[in-house]
Amino acid sequence: MAHMTKKRHVLKIKGNNKTNAKESNKPDKSSVWRVIAPFVTVPLKKPQKEVEDEQFSFYLKKKPAVLLRDLSTFMSDSVDLPSLFHETADVLQKVTKASWVTLYLVDRATNEIYVSHPNTTRERHKVKWKIEEQSTVATYVAKKMEYVVVEDVLLDIRFPEGIGYDASTIPRSVMCIPIVTPDGDCFAVIEFVKEYHLKCFVQDDLKICVMVTAWMGVAIHQNQERLALKRQQELNDYLLDLVKCYFEDHVLMEKLMSEVVKFAKITLGAERGSFFIIDKDSDEMIAHLFDEGGQTEGPGRKVRFSKERGIAGLVARTGQTVNIKDAYNDSRFNKEIDQRTGFITRSILCMPILGKNGVLGVVQVVNKKNGGCFSSNDENLFKTFSLYCSMAVHYTNIHSEIKKQTYLNKINLKVIKLQQVPCLHDLTNFTDRSYVNIPVEFDSFTWSINNSDELVYLPQYILYIMTQLISVSEINLNVMKKFILTVRKFYRDLPYHNFEHAFTVCHCMYLVLKRNLDQFSKLEVKALLIAALCHDIDHPGFTNNFLQIIKDDIAILYEAPALENHHWEVTKMILNDHDIFPKMSGQERELFHSEIQKAILATDLSTFFQTRVTLAKLYNAKTFDRYNPSHRVKMKAIIINACDFSGLSKPFLAAKRIVDQLYRMVDNWVEFGLSLIAGEFYKQGDLEKELGQCPLSVMDRGKENCIPEDQIRFLKRNAIILQNLSNICMPILGKNGVLGVVQVVNKKNGGCFSSNDENLFKTFSLYCSMAVHYTNIHSEIKKQTYLNKINLKVIKLQQVPCLHDLTNFTDRSYVNIPVEFDSFTWSINNSDELVYLPQYILYIMTQLISVSEINLNVMKKFILTVRKFYRDLPYHNFEHAFTVCHCMYLVLKRNLDQFSKLEVKALLIAALCHDIDHPGFTNNFLQIIKDDIAILYEAPALENHHWEVTKMIQNDHDIFPKMSGQERELFHSEIQKAILATDLSTFFQTRVTLAKLYNAKTFDRYNPSHRVKMKAIIINACDFSGLSKPFLAAKRIVDQLYREFYKQGDLEKELGQCPLSVMDRGKENCIPEDQIRFLKVVVIPCVEIIRVILPNCRELYNGTLRLRQTWEDIIKNTGRKIWRQDDSIVNPTYI
Repeated sequence: MAHMTKKRHVLKIKGNNKTNAKESNKPDKSSVWRVIAPFVTVPLKKPQKEVEDEQFSFYLKKKPAVLLRDLSTFMSDSVDLPSLFHETADVLQKVTKASWVTLYLVDRATNEIYVSHPNTTRERHKVKWKIEEQSTVATYVAKKMEYVVVEDVLLDIRFPEGIGYDASTIPRSVMCIPIVTPDGDCFAVIEFVKEYHLKCFVQDDLKICVMVTAWMGVAIHQNQERLALKRQQELNDYLLDLVKCYFEDHVLMEKLMSEVVKFAKITLGAERGSFFIIDKDSDEMIAHLFDEGGQTEGPGRKVRFSKERGIAGLVARTGQTVNIKDAYNDSRFNKEIDQRTGFITRSILCMPILGKNGVLGVVQVVNKKNGGCFSSNDENLFKTFSLYCSMAVHYTNIHSEIKKQTYLNKINLKVIKLQQVPCLHDLTNFTDRSYVNIPVEFDSFTWSINNSDELVYLPQYILYIMTQLISVSEINLNVMKKFILTVRKFYRDLPYHNFEHAFTVCHCMYLVLKRNLDQFSKLEVKALLIAALCHDIDHPGFTNNFLQIIKDDIAILYEAPALENHHWEVTKMILNDHDIFPKMSGQERELFHSEIQKAILATDLSTFFQTRVTLAKLYNAKTFDRYNPSHRVKMKAIIINACDFSGLSKPFLAAKRIVDQLYRMVDNWVEFGLSLIAGEFYKQGDLEKELGQCPLSVMDRGKENCIPEDQIRFLKRNAIILQNLSNICMPILGKNGVLGVVQVVNKKNGGCFSSNDENLFKTFSLYCSMAVHYTNIHSEIKKQTYLNKINLKVIKLQQVPCLHDLTNFTDRSYVNIPVEFDSFTWSINNSDELVYLPQYILYIMTQLISVSEINLNVMKKFILTVRKFYRDLPYHNFEHAFTVCHCMYLVLKRNLDQFSKLEVKALLIAALCHDIDHPGFTNNFLQIIKDDIAILYEAPALENHHWEVTKMIQNDHDIFPKMSGQERELFHSEIQKAILATDLSTFFQTRVTLAKLYNAKTFDRYNPSHRVKMKAIIINACDFSGLSKPFLAAKRIVDQLYREFYKQGDLEKELGQCPLSVMDRGKENCIPEDQIRFLKVVVIPCVEIIRVILPNCRELYNGTLRLRQTWEDIIKNTGRKIWRQDDSIVNPTYI
């Protein structure tokens, strides 16, 4: 098209670019920061730029083309019409031999036309004309919506402005044609021009152009109708793909919500959008994307709101959609946000996100652009968003739960590994007496355990078996001893499936292998012995069928055979923690584990029958080959089955005792003497009767005489005949490939499936992909949940105190209490006193709590169990727990009339358990290394973990049996509040609040809020009490603390971090100054509050002042003293 300029003056717009420089001044760090920093939780900064997830990109690439265009273009009521018009105009220009062609687009909003330039999507200054007569040819045609052909435009009085612009050559003949739909809407005008020296347009030119433009008008009309449907379909496709990409995992909830809200804002023409999720625990609204009132909270930061606040809160409470046309004239709207931010809210559309159990969240858009309010059509469209948001929120809840279960499971596994450590007394005894006299007939199949005395030597017998068949040079004997004792710990105290049975099977395997040692490789010997020893580990005493009936966690978690799979998983866990054969290569270890797994799984009885039949056929056909890999697997399977049954093939008296253990009432050999207990089969039968089941005769104690006659029946397998029919078969695709296949068979009324059927079927496959992925996720969360339940059961079994400790505690429940025990200055002076910590704690409990309210036997087990859960750390150990509990005892004893009985119990238990299962690192460091505890729990993570472990132990030990249900809930609540209060950042807030209350003389110890803070400051003072003892005792405790700090500091350096000075062993000469600062900033302000609210605890305050003075005197008299860790008075190793 020739160069043109409009005749009228065109206003030029200039833009100003301003940049605001920001200046930031870093404040100097306080000298006290490095003292308190290790204890205070600091939120870690998240990276500013999120790297787009590859799975998110995967689905973006597969979205419809509309998702790759600008969303505003997509939501317009047309396709790319200007491009279509330009292409048509260019073709017609060549057909009519016009000198140039001009395309005008109609703007109905302003009743103007403007020139459209090809290949330009956004023009800063549009050349416009008002649609009217007596102007240009194009405006006339747009007004009349009829074509015009002019021989000489310069002479036609209808068009005083001609073509409306100055051309580089003189125009003459003009043909101008509108593009009009059947509904009478004019979209564009095409103007063809010939230069003065050319011939005019003829009738054929007009016919061609009118015919083409007429068809274009019809096509546009049909396209409008089509797009009305396509718009909703593409919206569904967009949201479906967006949700699906989120279902594929690893896409942040905030990112998904940002996309959805952004799309909703553009679709509905809104200025602002917000997305809220209802927190079911706090019943609050959490804004994942919040830009209400012009204040945008970006992804990553969650803002909490009360459901009583604002329109979103109203929708959350009622579950009803709210469409406010005029916010300031609606009494439901709260103007406070606008007044605070300066933003003006005109209209609001807020809709609930509904799930099966009510409102899951709320999505809201604010202010319809270009004025006006949200229409009923907007509401209908918004419902689509709420539907997909509901899917996203539901999935988010599931995904959060699976992450929670996963990390909880990891934490439980760590606890199991700590608790599975053999009792030190057993380990010492095993080490001192590794070898015992072996019975003369030990190498005979007829030999068996004859009396309870021999049960004590089972570990030694097993070690003897191992060393007889495996070279001692290949065994780590110390680890092997721990392994054997750990395996014994994991066998439950059952009549039949116990450690004695494990030994019997292992002994038989030893006899078989010893007689055929040349037939097996060294690796096979090792694997078969370990498999025999562990084949029934952690057996619950019930059959696979019964576990399925009662829907036990094991039956739900594992594939069949469930019990055997569980035995293998427990075996693998123990093996991974005990490198009993250190010389094995990685490949050998994999094969070793594979051999053990196959052998253990082969002990399932149904598998045994199949193996037996197969081997019998091979032997009868004389085709059995022991070196054939398949035959060899079955041979080893039949061997371990024979060993499993070997107890029932012993001489009559020995076999009768084993049969009695399996079926009837038996004598149970335990250290406390003989006791009659029900056999396993009859116990299961009795439970089946209670469930209304009819037990098998072998399980029914009323059919004892029928045992020899019972036969095992086999289930026949049915064959499924598949017919190959006409079908469509389509893959269900996920990010990592094919998830499954969906198929339909036989087109009705004959024929076959068409390409249109295939396209439609793709939609079904997409939904199937979502369904399959959701099913996988749901299966995973169930797996993690049941695995967690199983681990909890294992923890409960492993947390039982060592029998030697329990016996010793029972025999010596009361010991001589030191004379100065009731003084704040008393502390543990030597390692001998550590042995009596359980007795000291029992003394504390019975001094402040009536003995009639305590179950003493359970209390003893509880104290020993708590001790087991404290790790062997320099500082956060059971001695520290006792120190805090002792200080709490002194505070409470001096103020017993100030506290209720329930508060006394709760504060003592909280003091004892406040650091239970502490890993020896700070909350900050756990965040840095992304420890499971930091990921699982909300801040403060460690304190929440201490409470969860405490609650678990409490639930298994009813130490105060006379408590009512309501009292127990309050008791647990008091413990939880006290433990969470030991977080140092929480302490600072509590201290400031209490100080303000006291200084304002408004503190009231009976005010519930004030009382909570008073108890919080008390447990904090007790937590610091070890650092306020007399100097020699405090110095030893400080040394223990810094040993932990330096370990963390070393790890931080390995990670490339710069540790705080208190964590840096290179700055140990700063310890005296650090202690003075810590006392001044933390401890003294804390105990000073204790002094004023509980005056009879002044001794604690005075002792702290004396300790500070001692540190100051050391610095003053000797200068900066180099601190050496070997200066400690004692450095006991707690056993």
